[in-house]
Amino acid sequence: MTEAQQHKADARATRAAGDLDHLEQQAAWHLDRAGLRGIGEEAYRYHLRSAEEIGQTLLAHKPTRARAHNLLGRLALDQGQFEIAADHLQQAARLAPHDAGVRFSLGHLALQQQRLADAAGEFRRAIEIDPLATVADQSLAYVHYRSGLYAEAFSDYRRLIRKYPNQWTLKTRLLECAARVRADYDDPALRDDMPELLQTPDLDHQALASVTGSLLIHRYHLTNPDSRIDLAALLSDDLLLEALHRLLFVHPEVEDLVASLRTTCLHHHLTLGRFDAPLLRLFSGLLRYGLHCEQVLPETEDEITTLDSLEQCCAELAAADDLPGLALPLALLALYRPLDDRSWLPPTERLESLWPEPLQPMIPALITNRHAELARAQEIPTLTPITDDTSAAVRLQYEENPYPRWEYLPRYAPTAYLPAVAGEVPAYRAPTGQQQPLDILVAGTGTGRHAVHLARHFFDTRVLAMDLSRRSLAYGQAMAEELTVEDIEFVQGDILQLHRLDRQFDVIECSGVLHHMADPLAGWQQLCARLRPGGLMKVGLYSTRARQIIHQLRDIIADQNLSATPHDIRRFRRSLLREADAPELATLVQSVDFYSMSGVRDLLFHVQEHTFTPAELAAMIESLPLEFLGFVLPASARRAYQHFFPDDPALNRLDNWETLERDNPTLFGGMYQLYLQKPLA
Repeated sequence: MTEAQQHKADARATRAAGDLDHLEQQAAWHLDRAGLRGIGEEAYRYHLRSAEEIGQTLLAHKPTRARAHNLLGRLALDQGQFEIAADHLQQAARLAPHDAGVRFSLGHLALQQQRLADAAGEFRRAIEIDPLATVADQSLAYVHYRSGLYAEAFSDYRRLIRKYPNQWTLKTRLLECAARVRADYDDPALRDDMPELLQTPDLDHQALASVTGSLLIHRYHLTNPDSRIDLAALLSDDLLLEALHRLLFVHPEVEDLVASLRTTCLHHHLTLGRFDAPLLRLFSGLLRYGLHCEQVLPETEDEITTLDSLEQCCAELAAADDLPGLALPLALLALYRPLDDRSWLPPTERLESLWPEPLQPMIPALITNRHAELARAQEIPTLTPITDDTSAAVRLQYEENPYPRWEYLPRYAPTAYLPAVAGEVPAYRAPTGQQQPLDILVAGTGTGRHAVHLARHFFDTRVLAMDLSRRSLAYGQAMAEELTVEDIEFVQGDILQLHRLDRQFDVIECSGVLHHMADPLAGWQQLCARLRPGGLMKVGLYSTRARQIIHQLRDIIADQNLSATPHDIRRFRRSLLREADAPELATLVQSVDFYSMSGVRDLLFHVQEHTFTPAELAAMIESLPLEFLGFVLPASARRAYQHFFPDDPALNRLDNWETLERDNPTLFGGMYQLYLQKPLA
């Protein structure tokens, strides 16, 4: 071959390689487009098909092209086709063992298959090969989280946020870790990080309660009854002041501090007779905290007497139209009592200018939001009637106390629903040819937090959120609008009446609902009838063993003839706080539900409750047209099961779980979360 001929051959090879590179870019573009929310089923399938066709074209031109195998492996992985993904990715690894992208994809395959140690190894290899080629450092942090190495993952994400300050998903992941760790000492660097996180939108700030509370405990020596706290230090503590606006503390010691500050604020202003500017930021935070906890904080007898006098004073000043005189006592009353049901309250627009500027933003939340919520509730459409007596009693409870109140929703990168489930539950296999979008029923949505999350996070969903309580639904609907979440509809209805609905769903989620029915199995049967063949169901139910202390406390409540009034809830809760150090109460006083009025009512004062064991779940499932796939599990439970029952890689033998829970009664303290599937035939 002459030099000229060699030059032409080299040029053709270069052009061919360039064409293949261009095709790879096109395939990656199609794969990214398929993940966009709201593109529709036809466009979704078009982009997936286009990406696959290009990948096959690449292989036809060059079967040894590792990147083509990697591309097809990624495509199969994104669709939950793990065996096909493994075949392509293993071929890619043989062809290019030192390609960081291939190692990165292999890590995600292992992650989806719950092979966490293998996933960590592949991500480390990708980082060693080329630390800039992929985001394997982020994936490794996530593996640490999934492995239960929460402190290590927390440190990973703090470091990653400094490296990638504009990636909001890292902050979301950081908070997931933060919910499971606490500070061992007053760490100045960590304390400095917290206020910024508390101010960041689209984060679940409540996840910071454990870290924040433990930092405050160490800083102010709150476990030492003889410690003296300087009020001036508290008034300049950005962490405390931001936290009052954003979260519920989950430490009795910190709640004691908040209650003490509230008492100080009350008596200081009563003595002074006017608003005190240096205390206004604290005052505002205490007002917000009172809304968050729904005024569940304990009250002393002296405070109750003072509040009764304040209430009478406010009513008299309002009747005399003395609005300037009303401003301070009304604000002090709001530290302890809801204002939105006071018949003597003047119109809101007349009050706004009376309070100092730092307190004025609190007026809508303190006064007008409830009225708007009640008005919105009347507009919620009805899907089914509510005729069952227990359903009616449960509806009334949640009309009085919508639960849970929430303000923030963590933000994640949009993804597909069914592949995410496949990564959580090894036994799940999605039906072939699954339509898009998925029709999802959230039966018993409460205030809608999870339903809104489904509609926001998963780009291939269309959500129907149903509940007994119109007021709870109104809260969820308002939050969905505030977060500009579409593809979700809120309706009032009863699970027991779903036979009236001529509609079926691809997915039904029903968490924390069936155990509040007179006959949980009857409700479960209704849900099964509305699930399409091949459809997926997720159900959350209470564990008998995990709730032993709750059963005992409910018996005490019944023996003392206590009712679900704010007064009785505060009184009983205060009696528990006096014994907060008792080991049997440890789980209870660490629960966020213990720190709000609606939470305590749901936890201890519910009108109806059933609990179950794995053996009882097995008997119920046996009578239903469902196959049990497995539980949503924390890393510790997963490891324990794999240790004792290594012959069940699917982790879905309920007789094994019965044995394991018998020896570990708190294993399912956060409810059983079951995934089940309806057979195709």
